Amino acid sequence: PTMIGMGAPDAPLQQWDAVYHLNGLALIQETGDASQLNGLYGAGASVYYPTAWHAAVSLVVSLGGPLTASSITAAANASTLVMSVVWVLGAAAFARAVLPHRPAVTVLAALAVSAFSMFPTVQLATLAQWPNGLATMLIPGAAAAVVTATRSWRSRADRTSPPVARVTSVVLTALALGSAAGVALAQPSGFVGLAVVLAPFVVTVLAVVVRDAWRGGRRTAVLVPAVLVVVFVTAAALVLSRSSVLDMVFGFARAPQRSIPVSVARILTDTVLTPVPGNIVVSVLVVVGAVVLLRRRRHRWLVVSAGLVVALAALAAGPENPLRLVTGIWYTQAARIEAFYPVPAAVLAAVGALAVVD
Repeated sequence: PTMIGMGAPDAPLQQWDAVYHLNGLALIQETGDASQLNGLYGAGASVYYPTAWHAAVSLVVSLGGPLTASSITAAANASTLVMSVVWVLGAAAFARAVLPHRPAVTVLAALAVSAFSMFPTVQLATLAQWPNGLATMLIPGAAAAVVTATRSWRSRADRTSPPVARVTSVVLTALALGSAAGVALAQPSGFVGLAVVLAPFVVTVLAVVVRDAWRGGRRTAVLVPAVLVVVFVTAAALVLSRSSVLDMVFGFARAPQRSIPVSVARILTDTVLTPVPGNIVVSVLVVVGAVVLLRRRRHRWLVVSAGLVVALAALAAGPENPLRLVTGIWYTQAARIEAFYPVPAAVLAAVGALAVVD
């Protein structure tokens, strides 16, 4: 469907964001500068802008011979197809990390995630948000790395582990940190999206670790890290509060679009492209999967993760209220947040499908 919608490999995407990004690719080809501080603004203008997508695609443009409008648009369009494929693989990896002993969930999650319209269709085609889409594409894979690394450390804590297991845990942790840094490099708001998706999982794991340590009498091991985290978060908040970039992002004015109940229904039924539910089977399976996990009292954090994304997207869409401010990191645009929803929802749909078959 994506290739059919393009019309031709070198057809320029007919959205106003595409005009900026395609010209950004041309500028990088002409200047050789893809810096995140002045790559798209010219020398002497130290303005931050995430150019990871532009830098990567520019390498492909350079392989196409002489610089032409056709070579630029073809490279950008190719990135859409590549990101679409990697998105599906990332979703499969995330499902595998969450439920490693249910291989059917991995396959079904990959099928389910390809049915949602929020990503890649809306973000990459309807809105032409290629740089932001790069970060979104990386979220499921990065989330899979974090879950896998965490499980590795938890498994070591439950038994005496050989040196190889310890090395494996260290390597997995390095990969998880590297993948999270990659999301941030692509688009900082995408990193916040990764944090939103994983927040329920992290809180669940920390709650168990803190409980076990407290009951075991290791209260200093609980209090000292807690104090350090509070100090770090406070310092980071003070530094970020003085950022001119964040001030610009949070100050971006966007009029409310719809009521919160309508937004919730719109996401749950996947009617972000059309008023008629076209993804109703997967939408029903998501709800079934959520009910199954809640009743089994297993992996309930996935349900919370999906609910958190829905709540933030509904707040961004409006109406105006004080809580809407927290969505400013995504320019108060519901579509940027909705793009994260398929990550946990695809796993829920896979669980729901297996429950129906059982």
